Amino acid sequence: MILWMLAFILLACLGVVGYYQGAVRVAFSLVGLLLASVLGVPLGKLITPILPAFSLTHPVVIAFVAPAIMYLVVLALFKVGGFAAHKKLDTYLKYKASDTQRSLFERMSARVGICLGLINAVVYLFLIATVAYTLGYFTTQVATPGSDGFVLRVFNNFNDDMRRTGLTRAAAHFSPATEVYYDGSDLLADVFRNPLLQGRLSSYPPFLTLSERPEFRDLGGMAFQRFWQGQRTIGDVWKNEALKPLIKEVEPYTNLLATLGGDLKDLTTYFETGKSPKYEEDKILGRWKFDYRQSYNQTKRAKPNMSLNEMTRTRRFLMGLDRTTFLATVDHKSVLKVVLPSGTTTVNGTWKNNGGGRFGLRMSESGRSVEAEARADVDRLTFNWIGNSFVFERVEK
Repeated sequence: MILWMLAFILLACLGVVGYYQGAVRVAFSLVGLLLASVLGVPLGKLITPILPAFSLTHPVVIAFVAPAIMYLVVLALFKVGGFAAHKKLDTYLKYKASDTQRSLFERMSARVGICLGLINAVVYLFLIATVAYTLGYFTTQVATPGSDGFVLRVFNNFNDDMRRTGLTRAAAHFSPATEVYYDGSDLLADVFRNPLLQGRLSSYPPFLTLSERPEFRDLGGMAFQRFWQGQRTIGDVWKNEALKPLIKEVEPYTNLLATLGGDLKDLTTYFETGKSPKYEEDKILGRWKFDYRQSYNQTKRAKPNMSLNEMTRTRRFLMGLDRTTFLATVDHKSVLKVVLPSGTTTVNGTWKNNGGGRFGLRMSESGRSVEAEARADVDRLTFNWIGNSFVFERVEK
């Protein structure tokens, strides 16, 4: 309904405008509309460095605003050119042509102007549909019927009308949005619609160290979790204080894209399935927690001749490591946090993939480098260190 109302209004208004403006001005507008549609995006890149001076700094906002500005500039230039050409022709007809010629031209100009005005209306409708489709690709996926604001409801209803009439196929063909935009929209919609899986993002290999950054720290708090698990709309998400740094500030956005290397498909696959094709071979990646029982059993099997006293000391020692953790990140760094009753010791190191589920570890212990070979599969990590077998289980996603 909204689509047909808009189409009718555009046809009626621009038909009337074409009648009164005449063929020359409307023809210039038509050419301007078409050229601006083609040149808006490439010309928008030219003014992108200038926009931060006007407080437009977020890359997503600039991606939409820059082409829109250049579109209006190109269209305005053609409209000014059309007005100048019309004025010059009108002066000629007024002072140098006969009244009959002038009357015939004005009649012809008005009728051709109506036709061109209707064509302009069609072009405007396709432009509006293209913009609506591009933005609506995200908003329709996160819609909450009955709870969204009036503007968002009308906008999503317009997109629904476009889908029912098949106009989305044409709009999708002309949309200037990149693949990253559509992948990002799909991912954000998945996160919004599946709040229980939100914690899985923190275990995605490139994101393993993000929890230490201040803008992500509040997302693990109880207040935010209650909000995220409850009934919420995209408007509530936009206003949430914990999410404002991620939504409105530039640095977290650019850091995230840099961390991902521009690849959102792998992250989307990981969020949906818990598996990352990109990091499938590097099974050591992730957070691991110490498994006392398995560590003790493997240490005992490796040392079958241990005395009773030695077994008791080993048991007490390994039991004291119950809160020890191991972290391996995509930049081939490892962090072993050994938690003892006397305090916590952090052992930094590096890792490399030796193939076949085997990984070489090099850790610094008491100022000297210690090498060990680790074995990792989906759920378990094992290596020998300081005379004992250390077995870790993966932290659940």
